[in-house]
Amino acid sequence: MKRSVKQRMLSLLLALLCVVGVLASCRKEPEDDGFAHIIEEGASQYLLVSGSKDKAGWDAAHYLADKLEEKTGVAIKVVDDRTERSSAVPEIRVGKTNRGTDYALQRAVRVDEYIISREEKDIYILGMGAEVLTAACDAFIEQILGDDYCITESGELHRKSGTYTANSFKLNGRNVTEYTLLTAESGAVDWSQGLPAATEKLTEITGHIMPTGTYDPKSSTLPYSPAIVLCGDAGTLGMTEFKVEIRGEDIYVTAGATAAALKILNDFVEGKLSTAQGEFSLMVAGKTGETGQTSAAFSVMSFNVLGDKTLWGDLTDRNPNITATILNSMPDFVCTQEYYSTHADKSVTAALAEAGYGKLGGTFTCISPTAVENKDTDEEWDTYAQVGKYCNTPIFYRSELWEPVEEDCAAYLFYWKNRYQYTNTKSMVYGVFRSKIDGQLVLVVSTHFPLMTSSYTSKPEYATATDAVEGAQWRNGATAEILKAVNAMREKYPGILTVVAGDMNAKSTEASMQTMTGDDTILEDAYDLAPENARTGGASFHGKNSNAPSAKGSPIDHIFVSNDTALVLSHQIIQDATALNASDHCPVLAEIYRK
Repeated sequence: MKRSVKQRMLSLLLALLCVVGVLASCRKEPEDDGFAHIIEEGASQYLLVSGSKDKAGWDAAHYLADKLEEKTGVAIKVVDDRTERSSAVPEIRVGKTNRGTDYALQRAVRVDEYIISREEKDIYILGMGAEVLTAACDAFIEQILGDDYCITESGELHRKSGTYTANSFKLNGRNVTEYTLLTAESGAVDWSQGLPAATEKLTEITGHIMPTGTYDPKSSTLPYSPAIVLCGDAGTLGMTEFKVEIRGEDIYVTAGATAAALKILNDFVEGKLSTAQGEFSLMVAGKTGETGQTSAAFSVMSFNVLGDKTLWGDLTDRNPNITATILNSMPDFVCTQEYYSTHADKSVTAALAEAGYGKLGGTFTCISPTAVENKDTDEEWDTYAQVGKYCNTPIFYRSELWEPVEEDCAAYLFYWKNRYQYTNTKSMVYGVFRSKIDGQLVLVVSTHFPLMTSSYTSKPEYATATDAVEGAQWRNGATAEILKAVNAMREKYPGILTVVAGDMNAKSTEASMQTMTGDDTILEDAYDLAPENARTGGASFHGKNSNAPSAKGSPIDHIFVSNDTALVLSHQIIQDATALNASDHCPVLAEIYRK
């Protein structure tokens, strides 16, 4: 029986379907082998992710992208952690991000260390600072990524380690690195003034930067545990009393007043709280200096103390505030301005000496090299020197931690032909200091730049003052003198970590400040180097006591650091009541780490 055309067409279609089925069964999709294939079939299988607020991570992620493209010929896209995660695309996460479990991993990273880890398909490259992260990216390419761009291992892939005493630094029997330091969101007791110094000391001892955060005192739960909880309310405690108690895995600390809180934080890191009312056993092993890492971290304050009692009220009333403002933070170095020896030197110096501070640059020791260079064209060049008279920009340093390398530091007035009667503070002091812990050197410059504005020249007492244009020119000259000195000292001490701090009487946008951080220098503003979540901006000059400076203004007090040797952990313009009643300038405080 003959088949119809319709039947023959149906048979042919069925046969074709069978052939397609056979071919399909022969061409199977590649199975997931569980490996991390970074590049496959000439295409990237990954995204590079950094934290939206982590500049070091962002820069390192782009560095890694460039290196990978150079090695593989394939571009990998870089995004920050505000980008929504796609479960279909694995990620290489560089630095601090909000992704996955990197919070737990980040806690394990010490200063100058890095960790490369893989969890499922995602890869973490973790470290503190751009230089460390860049080194980690190089290690990832050179030691982790094979010729086939495939990673077969899981867990920790690579680690650069240091030697620290963190494993023997215990709180309530637990490793200190397990804790988060929490402060109350509100309350009568202010712990914030002492936190930078306390966390710095912990870092010195352990190599670990303890995570910090806030908590709601009204909530029954803490955002992190175990935690050291700094309570905001004093309860029934007196002004000088405190209490430390264990509640489960957490340690609660209560102080009767802010002054007591600052003392507690200092005693806490020194291991002295074990005798506190018998309620708390703090077990600390390891002392400052045993890690060999102590001077990797230090702090610098710039503080115009307005030491003339005739300008802003009786200095006798302000001296306790000046001293307290410094001792509340206990910076390694204090670069002072308008530190008139006839007033401030009588009481503040004695109080700082009692607290362990040495003083460098109290008198002028030499004539400005620029003045000497101009002696042939300026008949009165030697009148700008005032050698042997009081210098008002001395440097104070913690003598138990640092010692001057050269006893005769350089201290001199800035050169300017049209000097007037209120310019004897416009000077600079610099000294080289050696760490008593590991011998590392630091060059510190304290300075005060001139201010000559139209409002000044209109006043009778400034009859001999020059105008605002010449004021800007003089500030340019001061910058040139500082850079000349910095370059000379860095030639003498190659690669020395350098800090320039002072009342510049100029915003960062002025030409003198742009020159200070120009392409031909190694200096950079500490504010710009500090993480966004660890810096405060706004104005530093506030004019009248008790009035806070404008939050929308710009500082005229600055700290600059050598960007080739320094990292900045935090930048703070201190604006508490004590500082506001101490001077017309708020001090600037920077926490600095050696690369």
